[in-house]
Amino acid sequence: MEGNEEQTTIMLKKLDDMVKFAQLQTCRRQYLMQYFDESFPDSCGSCDVCLSEIKKFDGTLIAQKALSAVARLKESFGNTYVIDFLRGSKREKIREEHKQLKTYGVGADIHRADWFRYIRELVTLGYLQATDNEYPVLKLTEKSDAVLKGQQKVELTASQTMGEREQVIVPFEAALLNELKLLRTDMATNANVPPYLIVSDATLVEMATYLPHSMDELRLIPGFGDIKLVRYGRDFLGLVKKYCSNNGLESRMKKRIDKPIRKTSSKPATSKHRSSDTRTESFKMYRSGKSVKDIAAERGLASTTIESHLSYFVLTGEMDVLEIVKEEKIPAIKDAVESYGFEKLSPLKEVLGEDYSYGEIKAVISWMNKAV
Repeated sequence: MEGNEEQTTIMLKKLDDMVKFAQLQTCRRQYLMQYFDESFPDSCGSCDVCLSEIKKFDGTLIAQKALSAVARLKESFGNTYVIDFLRGSKREKIREEHKQLKTYGVGADIHRADWFRYIRELVTLGYLQATDNEYPVLKLTEKSDAVLKGQQKVELTASQTMGEREQVIVPFEAALLNELKLLRTDMATNANVPPYLIVSDATLVEMATYLPHSMDELRLIPGFGDIKLVRYGRDFLGLVKKYCSNNGLESRMKKRIDKPIRKTSSKPATSKHRSSDTRTESFKMYRSGKSVKDIAAERGLASTTIESHLSYFVLTGEMDVLEIVKEEKIPAIKDAVESYGFEKLSPLKEVLGEDYSYGEIKAVISWMNKAV
């Protein structure tokens, strides 16, 4: 809350309490009653937690990694820094002296979101504690020592997808990951773009984990659309297959569990009509000679929304792309889209620079899809 730091702190504390409540693996009703200083049995028998079968697994090694990281960082940092440290983040905020520590990067095989969940559970179980101030810091507890010495087993809650499947943690090949990063750096240098525009770190980890052996398998790795598959696929695939051949490894793609695809709920016909009507209204106003800025102001919408409306009519063929984009700009935009895909506009904007607007990029993408 701007201008009121005290109220902001209170509201953030309430938000944190709600997060804890949402992530509980113990009786929700007991938690609520204890929150109001009232006693209650361990199980109410009626909340979703009490009615569910919670799967546990031996998380001792995960706990040891987390506790060791907190100890090596001298109990001076919060969740985010500790997790970035565990995952071997290359972000500038990770201090250089910390990158030399033995624990740096030992948790790179675990997803960032899972690390947050595991650490919250370790706090709940009493193996870690978070200081109660504006910027909470993770501290060890009396119970931490036994875990670090291997004298105490720690059970953690298994990550499940859609309440059905336990997440299978498959270790990645660290040496292969390093080779993939070097290859990506060479590609980025040749293309004169940041490495993440070639493929993301997450995509590299997926390749180093599941070891795709064919273009069809590589297509299943997140981050490889048709364009990137054609442009970079064979080089990455060749490196993976060579590594596997030298180390006697086979593809692990059968172990990869894709996230379930959400089914889109059918919307009433009136909703579709409204969407069509609002685009048409913007189109008519533009045709009458009004600028995007004027239309946005008059309709109370964002300029980017109006640009999306107009791009739709480029896609349908009712507008010529040259009405929105100067002809000399099209080749550069087209080349960027073909090189890096059109899943996200921000990387394209970064490559193209300030002389190109999001509206122009959207229009050319629509024009290219129309041509297809």
